[in-house]
Amino acid sequence: RPYYRKSLLASFLQSTYYKLYLIFARYAMPYFGPISLRKKIVGEGKTIALIGSDGSGKSTLSKDLVKWLSYKLDCHYLYLGKRPFMISNGKRIWSFTSFFYGGKYRARITRKMLNHYFFISLIKKKVKLIRSAKKLKANGSVVVCDRFPHLIIEWINDGMILQNNRESKTAKLERNLFYQTVPLEADLVFKLNVSPEVASERKPKHDFGMISQKCSIIHQLTFSNSKLIDIDADRPYGEVLLKIKRQIWENL
Repeated sequence: RPYYRKSLLASFLQSTYYKLYLIFARYAMPYFGPISLRKKIVGEGKTIALIGSDGSGKSTLSKDLVKWLSYKLDCHYLYLGKRPFMISNGKRIWSFTSFFYGGKYRARITRKMLNHYFFISLIKKKVKLIRSAKKLKANGSVVVCDRFPHLIIEWINDGMILQNNRESKTAKLERNLFYQTVPLEADLVFKLNVSPEVASERKPKHDFGMISQKCSIIHQLTFSNSKLIDIDADRPYGEVLLKIKRQIWENL
């Protein structure tokens, strides 16, 4: 008893509070946003993005990195493709717009109904998710982003879509939203450089011409507020994953 830190009653109340909090978090997190439950980095955390062509391994690498980092740290997954969403502590965060992007056919119907405003809605959702990631980072968490919006090349690899008529209302609105992502850019950006032949082998159903175009422009993409790290994604998967892990650990 002389070595107890606090009374039995205080310990019981504290442990009960934590157990109830974890139960609440498990069921409430999908509806109330991401909650940090694991160990955090002292000071600021990190945002990490992986960009590359189809077949470069972005999604598989992102998920494996989240699984690896979550063993020790509070880590979250953010997908910034055609149907953006966030996964926190194994739970997918729900939002009202998730209904419109949540399925292949629903997204098609929404796109047809909204026309150009579909792309405005899409980048708005991405900006909102990236801001959530920035808040998590400020509290010491790590966020792994699968893809990231950029201003360099239009129509491809998560670039702007509506800039054919640059003076139109929708083009200006889209441009303004894309510029909002610049101060929110990831700390580390891994550029997964893959050859069209290898990418096509991994994604045989995809159009080879489109894959070739996506592969050729990855080296042109830049992010002014990020540290860029080039990765040879033609190498075996295990080798690529290990190299990225080492780079992340050096920069945490």
